[in-house]
Parts: sequence; structure tokens; C-alpha cells
Amino acid sequence: MDSAIAKRAALRIIRESPKALQSAGRRPETASGLLTCLEELGGGPEPVLRRLCAPSLPDDIKSRSRALLAEGEQKPLMRLIFFGSFELHIGDMVLAGKGWGSQKARFLLACLGHRGRPTDQEILVEQFWPDSAPGRGLKNLYQALTDIRQAVGPYDDPIARTGQMLQLNPDYPVWSDAEEFESAFEESKKTNDPKVARELMNDALRLYQGPFLQDCPLEWAETQRRDFELKQLQLLERLTECCLHLGHNREVLTLTQQLLSQDKCHQTAHMSTMEAYIALGRPEEAIRQYQRAEVALANEMGLEPSIELFKVLQKAKMLM
Repeated sequence: MDSAIAKRAALRIIRESPKALQSAGRRPETASGLLTCLEELGGGPEPVLRRLCAPSLPDDIKSRSRALLAEGEQKPLMRLIFFGSFELHIGDMVLAGKGWGSQKARFLLACLGHRGRPTDQEILVEQFWPDSAPGRGLKNLYQALTDIRQAVGPYDDPIARTGQMLQLNPDYPVWSDAEEFESAFEESKKTNDPKVARELMNDALRLYQGPFLQDCPLEWAETQRRDFELKQLQLLERLTECCLHLGHNREVLTLTQQLLSQDKCHQTAHMSTMEAYIALGRPEEAIRQYQRAEVALANEMGLEPSIELFKVLQKAKMLM
């Protein structure tokens, strides 16, 4: 039989019988023979090649299989989700709280992903294993890097090393919710168009699905968490003011509810709520809001409402 015809026939069998081939690839002996055949054919079905990247198989088989997977293909998009609990998305793979080998490995990738620049391994050891014995910290770091490589399975290592410097693999295209949040936050401050600003601020707030790396106890994450919480608060305040200006009063009520859930004594939020109720023709609700503010301020801080808040109360009473 002509060799080209034989190869096409073999390739058809390989493509149409992936389950049988995956079973054949479970043992190193059969996996090696199968991989040699696939290399001669110039590739094979993705599920089979991914099976040949299993952690239980020898490194040589895994590296050759990864090479076939990558051949002629662009790297899949790497998506980093920082708000809430950290998640890594590569192609159709999702790694959330489980599957990392260790939580330190998960947070190490999050740290490098958020920094977006090369970082000296000694700095990482100091941040992640500050109390470790001399030399032990580096061993912990290397183990975490191994855990990350194993967690991503058939995909290329998401971390690149140059000497002592570590960073995200620059071959991957990367999208990050935290980076998008920062971009929308900054752009909203630059524009003079309130409609554009409103859209940008809403985009940023939609991305904020919870505290930054909410389950990470490390100091660097706590610092970033506080910074993003402050920015989220600023966005809510600025967006409330913007919506009042544009007459989006129902949106104002939603925003001030979020502000008051974080701080019952936020007088500007109480005042914006009252202004929105008045604009909606509901002065009685504005008066009730003043009463809620009065109680919260007295109970929490021993204060009376501000003069500005009292003036809005008088405005509401005049409309009754």
C-alpha cells in the first residue's frame, strides 16, 4: 500500500477512535508507541494528546506531546480572575480552589499574574515563606512551581524563568479582571462626558465580583485587597453623583443601597437617596430615609445629621 494512503488511513483511525487511543495511552509502553505514530503523522486528536500529557507518564512523553499540541497553534487565552476566589482559565480548562497541589502554588501564580513583571525569586520566598529555614524557602518555591506545571496539564507552563527572575509566560495572551477594572477606573476619571464616565464606572463595578483574592491571607494580597476596596467605594460614590446629574434616579437608589450596606453612617449616600426619592415624586420616602440616617448616626457615632442633610429634609417636607 502507498505510504501516503497508509498514513491517511491510520490518521483517520486515530481521529475517529479517540477513546480507544486514550485507553492505549495510559501505560508508558503503549503511550510511547502511540506517540511515535502520532509524530510520524504530524499530529493527532487533541483529547489523545492531552491524555499523553498526564502527570503519571514520563517527562519525555509529556514534553513531546505538548510539542505536538502546540505545533501550528496559537497559545490559548489565559484569563486571570482575581475578584472573589482566584481562578485560572486556559482554553477550556478552569482551575479554581482545587486541583493546584497546594494553595501557595495557586497564590504564587496569582501574585506573578497581578504584578505583570519579572520578580526575583528571593522576593517571592520572603513573601510566601518568610519564616522558613535557609534554603528551605527556595525548595518550597520550586515545589510550588512544579505544582503549577502539573496543574495546567497539557498546556505550556504559565510561568517563565530567566535566571532568578520569574514572570508569567509571555507567549500567552493574558486577560485579567483586575487589570480591566483598573483601566476602566482610570479612564472614567479622564473623560469629561458624564455618559461615557457612567458606562466606564459601571463596567468596572461589574468586574468587581468580590474582594481581591478574598481567601488569600498573605500580606501582599491584603494590601491589594484594601486598595481595590477603596477604589470600589470611590466608584460607587462617583457613579452615584454622576447618575444624579444625569437623572438616573432608580440607579442612584441601587448604588446608595450598596454604599449604606458598607457604611450605615455615609451621609452623602443618605442625602443622594433622599434627592433621588424627591426627583421620583416620593418625598415621604425621603423623609423616612432622613429618619434612618438620624438613628444610624446617633447609634453608631453619637452624631446628628449634617446641615446639608437637614436642608434636603426640609425640601422633602415642602413637597408633602
